[in-house]
Amino acid sequence: MQGLFSEILLILISVTTVTVLVVGNDGHWITSPQNRTVLVGGSVTIGCQIENRTSDGLKPRWYMYRNGLKTKLSDSGGIVDQFKHSYDITGEDVGQYNLRIKKVSRTDNTTFICSHINADPQHQKTHVNVISRFVSVAMIPHGGGIFSCNGTHGYPQAIRMLWRINGVEVLSTEPWSIETTDGYFSSSSVYEIDNKVYSGDITLSCDVIQSDLIKSMAASITLKTSNGGANTADATTILMAALTVMTVLL
Repeated sequence: MQGLFSEILLILISVTTVTVLVVGNDGHWITSPQNRTVLVGGSVTIGCQIENRTSDGLKPRWYMYRNGLKTKLSDSGGIVDQFKHSYDITGEDVGQYNLRIKKVSRTDNTTFICSHINADPQHQKTHVNVISRFVSVAMIPHGGGIFSCNGTHGYPQAIRMLWRINGVEVLSTEPWSIETTDGYFSSSSVYEIDNKVYSGDITLSCDVIQSDLIKSMAASITLKTSNGGANTADATTILMAALTVMTVLL
């Protein structure tokens, strides 16, 4: 009788242990990190929250994956000392474990990983796409109705330039770009006005697009036509070419 009781007790202990393991591995992601696009110098928060964490108090861990290397940003005590000046954890008072990049730099253009041993899956990845708008955009006349639009010192390179005449789009083109020694880009595009189509005073402008989410800058020149040809420009207008910072669309 005593032997039978011992066997039953052993079975109960085994069943209890299995149940704890199942509950402990039942965490699922309430908020998983989402890819973000952000400007250099800005601040961004990447959400991370899981449900049904075990009672051992384990916190998620944040890692950064850059140049093939996985670097730990946080441990059980929060952000590790090496990175406290750049990152912090927010939302812990409401059960979240969000990573905040205090001031985004070019080096944050990489992949971040939120990880928890008891979540399924254990890792959630996100990519932060960092944009540095061109320092300046200028339009330069070259004679014969030919103009170039040039964006300087931006990251990444422009993916598109939109040319407009009197506000109407006349050309959407992929510009050519050159990487500078400091890792930034200069991008350019050329447009030739058809003198037979336009007459009277016109405004030629170009928009420089660095991201599908961010319209960078625009430049414009008002042209003074002669003999029906839009091949001259007012000298003062050229020198004072309007540089307008466009609205950032996030």
